[in-house]
Amino acid sequence: MNLFVSSKAGDRISAKPELQFSDQPSTGVPTFEVNDATSYQKINGFGASLLEAGLVVLNTLPAEEQERVLRALFDPKQGSGFSAMKTEIAATDFQSAGAWYTYDDTPGDTDLKNFSIARDLGPKGMATYIKRARKYGNFVLQAPMDYPPDWMLFDVNKNQDVNPKYFPTLARYYVRYLEEYQNRGSSSTT
Repeated sequence: MNLFVSSKAGDRISAKPELQFSDQPSTGVPTFEVNDATSYQKINGFGASLLEAGLVVLNTLPAEEQERVLRALFDPKQGSGFSAMKTEIAATDFQSAGAWYTYDDTPGDTDLKNFSIARDLGPKGMATYIKRARKYGNFVLQAPMDYPPDWMLFDVNKNQDVNPKYFPTLARYYVRYLEEYQNRGSSSTT
């Protein structure tokens, strides 16, 4: 099994000697047993989060190293083979590539005429990042619906609950996000 380590000691995605599983426990070392005959739960995949902050860090590396990182994370034969990834719908607290945004920051735009994922489509955008990662492996995306446009809230400073009058608009907002990503080959269906 390939092992890569990053650490405070200075390792930066450094290759380490391959790990081997053994039937013989080492003395003085905690052990665990894998019993293929017993099932407790089904694991659908392993993964992490695709966030703008990670993309900003990835983009600080030379192009060849960026591809090496993506291969190490997503390639099922030469890397970890991540198969379940969480991503964001517009801005989150882990966004760091610019000002806070949603896909429609126009107050009262219940028809979503100003909806746009343009920021995600740029060279440093989330859709671009997802497409780059998909070159190395296949993974499903989970996009939690937790940051609606501020104008849909009762009060962004005092009551950040969505005003029920915007529930239909918010539902269309999330559907539109899915459609836009699918139309550009960045959704989990590609």
